[in-house]
Amino acid sequence: MGLDLTADELRGRVVAETPQSNTLLTITVSDTDPTRAAAIANALADQLIAASPAIQGRQAEFQASIDADLKATQDQISSTKHRSRRYPA
Repeated sequence: MGLDLTADELRGRVVAETPQSNTLLTITVSDTDPTRAAAIANALADQLIAASPAIQGRQAEFQASIDADLKATQDQISSTKHRSRRYPA
């Protein structure tokens, strides 16, 4: 956007809130120019929307990985229980 701001300065002007009661994200930008504040908020929203499918795809991959790890752990527990029944201490 050609802003003369560092990332930290921009971060200090932006607030993003997600009320627990709904799925919307509210982006608020503080700036001396209301038109620029709206443009920044809209640009951030556009970037978030553009990244959303990629984020959702990664979440599915993470969940699949977690599910696979959980299944492997459950299989190990089951195998260990089965062996301990055959060879009691």
